[in-house]
Amino acid sequence: MSTTQIPDVTVLAAIDRAERHRGRPGVSVWLIFEHLGIPRRSRRVRAQLQSLVQDGAIEQRRAHGVDIWVLVSNGRKRLRRAGRVDLPESPQHRDWCNACILAGQEIERFRGTL
Repeated sequence: MSTTQIPDVTVLAAIDRAERHRGRPGVSVWLIFEHLGIPRRSRRVRAQLQSLVQDGAIEQRRAHGVDIWVLVSNGRKRLRRAGRVDLPESPQHRDWCNACILAGQEIERFRGTL
């Protein structure tokens, strides 16, 4: 497991992108991990989330019995000041690319059955 610290602004950017893809505020830790491209068992990021809550950049809430993290105005300001933040490929884009590859592989089989 990597010991490299993820910058706070990168965690904020991952929360922001996950919220935008979800279409509403608040995302689970699992979605944050997916948008950061890290394993789900990262304790360091969980501690970092708590630190960002204490700094007032995000809020921790509960929805349907699950902890979620919401980017608040202070966090959005930090994110804007940081400028462009590079994130790994989003889960949605990765799924879309995989679906395109699969469709390309299957099209000949479908043509053969017609």
